[in-house]
Amino acid sequence: MLLDELRPCDQDQLIVGRHPDLVHANHARMPAQQGQLDEAVQQFKEALRLNPAYAQAYINLGRALVRLGRKDEAVQDFEEALRLKPNSDEAKQQLRELGMPVPPL
Repeated sequence: MLLDELRPCDQDQLIVGRHPDLVHANHARMPAQQGQLDEAVQQFKEALRLNPAYAQAYINLGRALVRLGRKDEAVQDFEEALRLKPNSDEAKQQLRELGMPVPPL
């Protein structure tokens, strides 16, 4: 059975012991998709508190912040994602869309 085929609570039981950061990131996706951006931001921040090296969580947090109109905070998160994962095309694209320069490698 693939992880995507599991119900969210089943996914949590599988990964919470080793990766509680993924549980919070997974829980942030639904509120973000439903426009509950403040809840999504809190879940992404909790994921990052648990795992400060989680580059994708910085990208997802930045996207939610952009939708909330918090561009300056979002830029910091995209830049942090690039610091952690210098070849992240996704983080680079987000910075470009905000009219920010993409730092060289």
